[in-house]
Amino acid sequence: MKAVWLRNAERWAASLAVLAGAAVLLGWLLDVALLKSVLPGMATIKATTALCFIVSGVAFWLGIPEMKTSKAKFVAMVSSVLVLLTAGFTLVEYLFSSNLGLNEALFQERATATASSAGPSCMTYMRRWEQGKAGA
Repeated sequence: MKAVWLRNAERWAASLAVLAGAAVLLGWLLDVALLKSVLPGMATIKATTALCFIVSGVAFWLGIPEMKTSKAKFVAMVSSVLVLLTAGFTLVEYLFSSNLGLNEALFQERATATASSAGPSCMTYMRRWEQGKAGA
């Protein structure tokens, strides 16, 4: 039997993931830059990432042993598969320098927001790595 503090930690972790994802989605919905990034001026957290936070939080909550009904197991499994598919498609985008439109599926980022983001994106690092690998 799990300790009470461990059960509470599981619930807090699941709740935190859902709340963080909901805050970012709210930021995209209301166009509030503070809610769309970790720190002001940094690159934004994409809406699909926020949605994955919510879905994975739900899956984690439903995976808590006290919640294990057959319906809860099914929803947790489907949620986990959705997160894995999203991660897989994102990896394909990075590896093949393509755009499947995954990040633009929910919200379009304004051109001014893209131009003003402070640091290089993950794609920039991937391209630099590929160029370095090709030159070696």
